[in-house]
Parts: sequence; structure tokens; C-alpha cells
Amino acid sequence: GDDLEAAAIRRMADRTAEMLQGRGVRPNEPVLLTIGHRPADLAGFLGIWRAGAVAVPVHALASPTTLKSVRAVTSARYSVHR
Repeated sequence: GDDLEAAAIRRMADRTAEMLQGRGVRPNEPVLLTIGHRPADLAGFLGIWRAGAVAVPVHALASPTTLKSVRAVTSARYSVHR
């Protein structure tokens, strides 16, 4: 559902951070984050920040062209989808 307790958000953020760190994300590296105005979006932001990276939010309804442009401009190697 769309309702998440703080502990669940923390667990999701921890898993996101661990995944990014395990894949070698660098400090201050941009990471695309697909958002859709859901509580889970917060976990994405927190996980990316905990990994030391920079969240680059892109709305889930953005066109593929927009997503491709944002990826090219930021040189993001990773993306997080919730």
C-alpha cells in the first residue's frame, strides 16, 4: 500500500544504500530516482543520500526521451525505481 511506517522507510532506505554501495557508487555521484508522489519515494531519497550519492528525481510519468536526456546530462550510471 501507500502507507509506510517510519521503520519500513528506514529498511527500504538501508537496502537502497547497500545496493548502491555494493555496486560501487561514488561520493556525490548522481543517481536517477523515479518518483511518483508515494511514501516509498522518501526511502529512495534517503537511501541514495545514505550511500553518499546525489538523488536526481524524475517523475514516473516522464517520457522516455526526458529520462534519456536527464541520464545524458547527469551521466548517471545508476537508477532507483520504487
